[in-house]
Amino acid sequence: MKKSNQKGFMLTETLIVSTLVIGVLLFLFIQFRGINQSYNTVINYNSADALLAAENLRTFYFNDNYDAIEEYYRNNHLKFLDLTNCPSSVINLQEYCNSITSKVNVKKVLFTDADLNYITQALNRKELQLEPTFEKYIRSLENDEEGTLLKYRIIVELNSGEFGNIKMVKNDITPQEQEGLVVQIAVTSTPQNGSKYSLDEEAEYNIIVTNPSSKTISNILVEIPETGDEWGVGSLPSGQSYTLPTSWTIVEEDVVEGGATIHVTATGTSESGEEVTASASKTILTYYDLSLDVQIDVTSTPQNGSKYTPGETVYYDVTVTNTSSFTVMDLVLEIEETGEQFPFSSLAPGGALTRHTSIGVGEEEALAGSITIHATATANTPIEEEITASETNTVPTGPSA
Repeated sequence: MKKSNQKGFMLTETLIVSTLVIGVLLFLFIQFRGINQSYNTVINYNSADALLAAENLRTFYFNDNYDAIEEYYRNNHLKFLDLTNCPSSVINLQEYCNSITSKVNVKKVLFTDADLNYITQALNRKELQLEPTFEKYIRSLENDEEGTLLKYRIIVELNSGEFGNIKMVKNDITPQEQEGLVVQIAVTSTPQNGSKYSLDEEAEYNIIVTNPSSKTISNILVEIPETGDEWGVGSLPSGQSYTLPTSWTIVEEDVVEGGATIHVTATGTSESGEEVTASASKTILTYYDLSLDVQIDVTSTPQNGSKYTPGETVYYDVTVTNTSSFTVMDLVLEIEETGEQFPFSSLAPGGALTRHTSIGVGEEEALAGSITIHATATANTPIEEEITASETNTVPTGPSA
């Protein structure tokens, strides 16, 4: 009797089932990927944050820059205008513009026609190079070809990967009449080490007060609470700025804290008689050194002019200098050979202390041919880190003639 090939049948059955399972899993993966992509599109396209950012920028452009933007855009026959870096050709208050762009977390902002055919042409012709995600968003937008005469659109990309757009036409919005000030602090000097300031260095900076509103603000007073400095600026017409150059000298407290934070407040009076105020702060980064320096200076001379002999005394000065960036405490200077200790409560940066002492020469020291003096200084710091430094000085010795 022949035996049926059960193993071959089972293998064939297994392959068929495996193929079906793999097909089902592949189908589910493709469907899930599509759902996931659609979900990401819903979340990132025209998000609340992106639309709010576009609205804030639109309002700013309308207040002071609409005519300049429109004129530049039309006269140069553009299909799009990149406003990301607040170009001076169309933006009046560049520093204020940069501040707004940063606060609303905008990575890129484009000004174009409401009719998207123009910016799409620029993309097709490679006249506009964008990241794939931003380009995909623009191509996904519904076009508006009707009633677009002299209508425009702002398209934004946020640093978070969200996108939004909003149309703008001059009659759509009334410029804000809010009265206020904007204060900025710009460091103008460079630290000696190129990155951070050290003790006693002077950091130079400008205080910039701007009136972005449409009305004059008067009786402007600028104050720095930390120093008590005050400046009377007077009046600022609409769109004008005033720059105050000043400086900050780095003190020990700034070094200990790792930086000096400057706070500036500007107050003024609006045309309606109300007080307006604005403030800003800036941290100037600092660094510190942790070090002491010890020097040993022999002040005596051997009787024979060359070597100290038994019975003579070697006189010397030990000087410790605080080369740290801040005051050290509980300083102790110790001479190893004599066991002497000289305590000091504190020593300011750059300060130095000297102790006069001596050591006698005996037969043993004379036979050794020299005496080496060891001095060590130890101290505590405001950051609770101990520092130490040592020095040696060797003097020749010899037997009596």
